[in-house]
Amino acid sequence: MVMLVLAYSRYAGSAQRFAFAFGHIPRRLTSMRKSALRLFGVIACLFCFGADAASERDAAVTNATSFPDPNQVLQGRVFENKFDRDVFFLRRIQKDYPAHWPALLAANITPEEYTHSPQKLLRFVEQLGAAMEDVDDSVAITNLAPVVSSPVYYANTNGYYPEILRAAALSLIKLGPRGRQALANAFSVDHYRQDSPSLETLAQAIGSAGSTDAALNTALAVTVFQHTASNGGSYPRCTRELTRLLLGLPRGVEIVRTNLVPKAALEDPARFDAVVEGVAAARAANLLTNLTEILQAADGKLAALSAHPSPYVDELLALKKRLQEALVLLRQPPVPPQAQSGSKL
Repeated sequence: MVMLVLAYSRYAGSAQRFAFAFGHIPRRLTSMRKSALRLFGVIACLFCFGADAASERDAAVTNATSFPDPNQVLQGRVFENKFDRDVFFLRRIQKDYPAHWPALLAANITPEEYTHSPQKLLRFVEQLGAAMEDVDDSVAITNLAPVVSSPVYYANTNGYYPEILRAAALSLIKLGPRGRQALANAFSVDHYRQDSPSLETLAQAIGSAGSTDAALNTALAVTVFQHTASNGGSYPRCTRELTRLLLGLPRGVEIVRTNLVPKAALEDPARFDAVVEGVAAARAANLLTNLTEILQAADGKLAALSAHPSPYVDELLALKKRLQEALVLLRQPPVPPQAQSGSKL
């Protein structure tokens, strides 16, 4: 197109020079010359229009494929710190440059970043949570969910960074209901069997957030009372810790009370040994009735099996001892806050 426009310009210039040199052109030739010039003018206009349209298309493609200039995104604003600046930047990209949003997150939240640049990933995850708080952004959830639920992260043999798992959990909680559901989904049987300590880390994040989300409460309860290890047992430390954290949540006591019953305890005394330990650690005195009922049921079961020693009886005896210790602890009057912190002079 450009070559044709240049060709038209050269032709028009030659015609003018030709007329100037000879001073006179027969009328018929002049008419032909004018017609030719008009024709080439029309062609040139068409090609110029086509070139402009192509230029606009090329610009559109460039805008769609090239990342926007940071200065343009930041709009010349001044920020008190780098964290606030980066949070603003993320918000602007998500809102005003949505075509670049998925690629930006996918490039920054990767197993490679987790292994080789953990501090950088930690900062990005924290900034993303602040930027997308209450937005429930699906792209952010899609990129954060693997951090809390994929063994590529929580069972990475090249490095383990619980602070990143905790930050991802807190960010998902901040995002909204879908973010919290994604976090709840991380409490799967497979995750429990592969790496229960990382579930403790996620539960600590939920506890620190004090979330009232039903999906998260249910996820913790299912992990405590239902999940099993590959051998059919359970992990005492994880059970104890999640019980303690669950009891610290607004709806936790009612959820534990519903599951803390004699029938379930007699079916799995080893699991409930850890549950009772968690109840004692949480100082959940409002569950005294439940513990008393389970102790009575354990006494009755032990009496019936007194002549039949077995591993089950040993587990039941351990549960009875744990119940007795917990009841003594929980029946003690609470220590006043002033006594806990010491008297002030």
